[in-house]
Amino acid sequence: MASISGKSRWTHEDPRTRVRTVLAELAQAAQANVSAGQFLHAWLNGVLSATDGEWGAISELSGDRFQVVLEMGTPADENLTGEVLDRRLQFRRGAIAAQEATCLPPRSTVEPFARASDSDHFVLVAPVSPQRQWPAIVELAFPATVEEGVREVWVRFISQAVGLVDDYLLRSRLRIAARRQGVADAAVDFVRAVNKSIDLQSAAYTVVNEARRFVECDSVCFLRRHGNRYRAEAVSGAEQVDKRSM
Repeated sequence: MASISGKSRWTHEDPRTRVRTVLAELAQAAQANVSAGQFLHAWLNGVLSATDGEWGAISELSGDRFQVVLEMGTPADENLTGEVLDRRLQFRRGAIAAQEATCLPPRSTVEPFARASDSDHFVLVAPVSPQRQWPAIVELAFPATVEEGVREVWVRFISQAVGLVDDYLLRSRLRIAARRQGVADAAVDFVRAVNKSIDLQSAAYTVVNEARRFVECDSVCFLRRHGNRYRAEAVSGAEQVDKRSM
């Protein structure tokens, strides 16, 4: 992905070509086995690259407030307090409820955008998760000189880009479920292996060897209590216990 701090990586002026290129990159990123933080960083960076955005932020709805979880670029020239903040919150919540992107004009005094922004930039507000897997919004700021036709391309682009966040979240949940199923299956195999033998010594060696494989550790030791002392009955990877090494 391109840096948002220097010159644009684009040598052409066709916004449609930009968004097609970035959408393909983001679709690839959504399929990668990476952390949520890594994916969201790549996603927001790509979105800003496609739109030549000067600032972008992802905020999560927590209770009745939005908490910023990721921010890039030069902070928007806004003072979100008082009535402006209240109006912006309406658009943020509305984006999540209606699952639609909205482009707020700079310092508009005309409804329905009146007092929703005191920035000299256009501010695009959109839901991050169209399928409502995550109550969050993304906001992007780009210059007021951007033409209306180009802004419409950006709105359509962000509507497609947020769908890729849902793709990533779904794949991530499936990977977690698969890992959990793998652990559950391994636990069942462990119990079955231990229960195959009624002989204490054989069971002890089964426990240490299967436990070592199950928890992926270096060594497991099985101790048996004798009065106030404990005696090693089995050590993983060894056929018998060397009493001198215990």
